[in-house]
Amino acid sequence: MNSRRSLLVGCGGALTGLAGCLQSPSPSASSSPPQSQSDGGPTVVTSLFPLYEFTSAIGGDRVSVENPVPVGAYGHEWEPPASLLPTLVEADAFVYFAVERFQPWAEAAAEQLQSAYADSVTLIDALEGIPLRRYATAKNRTVEALTVETVALVDPGTENTVADFHFDHWHGEIPDIPAGETVTLRVVVTDHSGDVISFTHSNVEFAVVFPDPSAAAFVSTSIDRDLVRFTATEAGETSVIFSLETADDRWQTPPIGITAGDGGAENRSDSSESTHTHGEFDAKFFADPVLAQQGVKTIRDALIDLDPAWEHQYRENADAYIDELASVHELYEETLQTRTRETVIVAGHDSFGYLADRYGFEIHTPVGLSADHEPTPAEIAETIELIEAEAIDCVLWDYFEGDRIASVIAAEADTVEERRMISPLESTTEEWNTDGRGSLLSQMAEINLPAFATALGAADPTAEH
Repeated sequence: MNSRRSLLVGCGGALTGLAGCLQSPSPSASSSPPQSQSDGGPTVVTSLFPLYEFTSAIGGDRVSVENPVPVGAYGHEWEPPASLLPTLVEADAFVYFAVERFQPWAEAAAEQLQSAYADSVTLIDALEGIPLRRYATAKNRTVEALTVETVALVDPGTENTVADFHFDHWHGEIPDIPAGETVTLRVVVTDHSGDVISFTHSNVEFAVVFPDPSAAAFVSTSIDRDLVRFTATEAGETSVIFSLETADDRWQTPPIGITAGDGGAENRSDSSESTHTHGEFDAKFFADPVLAQQGVKTIRDALIDLDPAWEHQYRENADAYIDELASVHELYEETLQTRTRETVIVAGHDSFGYLADRYGFEIHTPVGLSADHEPTPAEIAETIELIEAEAIDCVLWDYFEGDRIASVIAAEADTVEERRMISPLESTTEEWNTDGRGSLLSQMAEINLPAFATALGAADPTAEH
């Protein structure tokens, strides 16, 4: 049988794809080091910070655990360097989320590991046993009396659909455009009834938008009714958004990647590295300290299968961590039962659906599911109207997305007195690690709970100390 090292050489071409996400490693990026240097114990790679926390707690000194996502990076939008390949292939297990489009690189890596390394690398799906939330069908922003349901990009020469948008995400891709050449696509938009929205005989204005203005240096567009022509003037990579607009409203797709020429690095725009869209199901169960306990049990059982001689230690460690999660749950219950409001405004994409379901409150966000979505004036106005109608005085913002949108809302809404930062629990920072708030449990209890308590009109549990 070939060794894993020789398989790496033979299959490296396939693995280096990782859904097109691999790139040269940044010299300033530093991932979490292995939790322990075990003597003969399993080596485990995790795809996201919460999974690293779970696995490290269960494995203790026996298991060597690595989280390749650098400290300070936005977890599920991070993309790996090529140097991750040997680490994945040489590991005994890879812990990830087996759900579409949450972490495309991890999804692709798992597929390749299953194909080429199934005998040597165990795949651990952290979502096993978790009742997943289904995302609402698109955001359904209306265009007058119409509601956009799907967008299809069709090759007019063959009538084949090359990419289509539904459920808030894209399938397929825009074909690469050779330098000096043009690719033409027909854009077909349907409403909730399945009828095609006409751009010719209606007041709907159709546009193509590049999130990064520098894309104009290497790709140009022209529009003729429902036909879009992309012309590559030189090499580069970026993303593009398709937009429908009336006098009163605007609807946009999430970004979809586009490559001109050979995608030369000198013209690789930042936006092409963050065209993340969500699939149909929400993977962020770890925001709920009760569901997080199931994730711990799943990883515990997988480690026992890998290393049965240490079953007692894994169970003991897992039980201790589950007890800590249960304590966090009790603290949330005790704190939030005194709330005076039922709605939280999060000026960022919604990472807390499971948390809201657990404790019975509502989350409103002008951003929706994708961090790349730029809220329209109508969405901002709708949020401000809700804030003032319910006399909401605190707006929350995601640390990894920044407080720009929260600042805009706070400046316009008469009732807002405070903006509070929250963590999506997908990473940590050097600052949080230094001040003792960097662990998953600490972020839950010391960063997020006080913020949600304030936003819901409950007593801040940290204010008494």
